[in-house]
Amino acid sequence: MTVARSSRIRLVVLSDSGRSAKTLEVRRCWVYSLGALPLSLLALGFMLGKSARPLPVSLEARVEQAPLAAPRSPAPEQPQPPSPGRHAPPPVIPATPELDRSPQRCSGRLVPDRGNFHGKVALTFDDGPHAEATPKILDLLRQHEVPATFFVNGNAIDDSTRWIVEEIEADPSFSVASHGYAHEDLSRLPFDEAAYLIDRNHEVLSKLGVSPRYFRFPFGHANCAMTRAVRARGYRVVGWHVSSADWCFAERGGTCMPRRHRWVQTRYRRDMSGHVMKQVRRGNGGIILFHDRLMFTAEQLGGILERLRDEGYVFTRLGDVGTFPRLNGHRIKRSDSTI
Repeated sequence: MTVARSSRIRLVVLSDSGRSAKTLEVRRCWVYSLGALPLSLLALGFMLGKSARPLPVSLEARVEQAPLAAPRSPAPEQPQPPSPGRHAPPPVIPATPELDRSPQRCSGRLVPDRGNFHGKVALTFDDGPHAEATPKILDLLRQHEVPATFFVNGNAIDDSTRWIVEEIEADPSFSVASHGYAHEDLSRLPFDEAAYLIDRNHEVLSKLGVSPRYFRFPFGHANCAMTRAVRARGYRVVGWHVSSADWCFAERGGTCMPRRHRWVQTRYRRDMSGHVMKQVRRGNGGIILFHDRLMFTAEQLGGILERLRDEGYVFTRLGDVGTFPRLNGHRIKRSDSTI
């Protein structure tokens, strides 16, 4: 046992933060230090019972408790990669032609030029040539001085109709375009078979000295693969703005039944001319679809041409860049668009 005597003993204990101290003063007392018991325990007990104001550290005898280390702030968490299937962002898929499924690029019906055509109309005829109907239609068009484009099927060309195609090609007011070799839905055929029908028709027309620039899908049915194949061959895919539905009117001698064509309004079920004019007025022009294999169309066409001209419409060609710029591969500024 060790006995220490002093007139004054100051015990200074630093707080946990190490910034302040508490001092215990003992006057003329005996302090017994037993074994390894630190004096800091005595100071701690006194501090729990009574607070003491901090005093300056004296050069006299003192016992200090080593300050505790300041608590460390937790290390910032490193960002962890998201676990797959939970928070991971969807994979970025590069753009490819197969994913470009915009309606205009993959449709056989839509025309890239939409809206106000400033009173200009372009006439087109499908499914010919027909030995009787097509020559009558050509005569009417010449009488009214109306240009037109004929989308022909190669299997309709034989010894009785070959001269019609040659006559259309020779007339500067008319042009021959491709409608496929046979009038089949190319979108439902295997790709190789559909491509064959496109190429076969091109061969037939080439032998007649025709280099068609435009292509129209039978029924207007197409898909992205087929439209790409047609464009890869140098064609412009042509749809229409106005469907005459002449095939429907022709089935019952001038009456289009709702079950056959639901888009003809009731008041026009017996009026093909009125049905055509309604659509032309809506777009102030556009591309009109007829079929030159129908005698009914040949009989009705003269009256429709007169109505169009009487209402101030002007006849133009598919190659009219000013009216159909996008169809003919011309980019236009938004400010110049009539959409």
